[in-house]
Amino acid sequence: MKQLAMKQLATMNKKLQLTGLLVIVILSLVACGDHLIRGVPPVVRMNELSHDAKTVTVQMTLRNRNGVEMDVEHMTFRLSSDGDDLLVYNGPAVTNITPNGTENWSVDIEAPEATHKKLIMLENEEVKSLFYTFKGTITSTEAGNLDFDYEGYLYPVPGRPGRFR
Repeated sequence: MKQLAMKQLATMNKKLQLTGLLVIVILSLVACGDHLIRGVPPVVRMNELSHDAKTVTVQMTLRNRNGVEMDVEHMTFRLSSDGDDLLVYNGPAVTNITPNGTENWSVDIEAPEATHKKLIMLENEEVKSLFYTFKGTITSTEAGNLDFDYEGYLYPVPGRPGRFR
């Protein structure tokens, strides 16, 4: 009788060990598995700003921090300096950003005379730099409206008149 009880105890002990090992393996696989991030706002940075007599071109990078692709349909943004709006955009921004990828996008905007004056002052080195805030919203088919904002300084690009970074 004692031998039978010992055999049963040994069998139960092996089953518990195997079950514990299986639980550890499953938890390890879940912890190391792919975590899909969704609905996180993209990182939007202005790469370059250029102007001619009527328009200002804004070139930017959109970085998708999500694990799923992002179909961008629309964008609104406001580029401000010293409390004044330099540029305001509200329109289509049709582009697709791969999961965890980046996409370059640019837009031409008719800018007010005050904006051109500030950029000319910067270009002529009447001011060393322009502090700016860049705030807006991207609308994607997957996540809806996603806000972004950034602050920085605009400087003239040496040897490239009318261009700023």
